[in-house]
Amino acid sequence: MGRPKLYHTAEERRVANAAKSKRSYHRNKSTISDRRKVLYRERTGQSDKTEGPSKRTQDPVETCKIPVRGLGYWSSRVDFLAKKHRILIGHSPYTYVDNIYHNFSISHRKLGIREALDEHNNLQTKIQQCQNEILQIDGMSDEWKRSDKVLKGVESVLFALQDLLCAAMTDESELMHQNKELKYQTDL
Repeated sequence: MGRPKLYHTAEERRVANAAKSKRSYHRNKSTISDRRKVLYRERTGQSDKTEGPSKRTQDPVETCKIPVRGLGYWSSRVDFLAKKHRILIGHSPYTYVDNIYHNFSISHRKLGIREALDEHNNLQTKIQQCQNEILQIDGMSDEWKRSDKVLKGVESVLFALQDLLCAAMTDESELMHQNKELKYQTDL
């Protein structure tokens, strides 16, 4: 025997579904709003007025808390971020950027490039924070050099994505070089 019916009429189901959608919207309001702003700017051709996260999402109490952490924590954080970057780009940075360009060339929407840029900007910021903490604790040690190597890998993909977005914003014909290769294909 199955479970008893919660909603017996179509009207009850519609009301329950509307309540569920409303709860979901309020739970994810800032993400949905940011995505809609990007889509609107992309459709209308307006530039971004704000850089970084909105002030509504930042909690002043959270920004004041500075926990004391040691070298082991920051090194493990760099390892975690390096693993996250490897998972994100897959086999190689070249194929990752090439897939993003391929998706852009099909849809002509810059949103995929912007999302990839946001992810890599976040990774870059977090790795730089770890690198600064390692530098304060241990100086330019092997741990710092290892974190710098991870940062260089993230930045190489980031620069390729930035070039791709700039060229996509100006003119698609500028994406090609004289030898019919994309700029990132010669740099990565």
